[in-house]
Amino acid sequence: MKNKDFEKLFFSKTRDFLDEYLTKQCSRSPHTVKAYRDALTVFRKYVSVQGLSLKTFGFQDCTRDFLLGFMEHLQKEGYTKSSCNQRLAAIKSYMWYVADGDITQQQTALMVSRVPFLKNPEKSPVIRRMLKSSPFSSRQPQD
Repeated sequence: MKNKDFEKLFFSKTRDFLDEYLTKQCSRSPHTVKAYRDALTVFRKYVSVQGLSLKTFGFQDCTRDFLLGFMEHLQKEGYTKSSCNQRLAAIKSYMWYVADGDITQQQTALMVSRVPFLKNPEKSPVIRRMLKSSPFSSRQPQD
């Protein structure tokens, strides 16, 4: 496989993203890097489950519809909405990293960034009461 073709594969830059960019340039914690690594691993498994080869799955294959299917798959697998959102955030971050290094991937990164996060109404009743009773939560006219 030519180097140019390899560069177009979706998972071709994960090592640099995880080991160089997140760790050294962004100074992310080891826990954050592990969470992003796990998210990309779950996504890689989803790509395989869809019958697609990792040797041919490129950035152009990571469409909005494909990611919406991924989010639906995660929910069916029992992931919480916040876990689904965390995995989507990792993919979005990865795509922006790739696009920063390759202008031809800007369109894909923009498309991926438009995939909505799941609404998470799973806040506990205690947190809802705290938010509701906060003096900063109501907008009253100032004198």
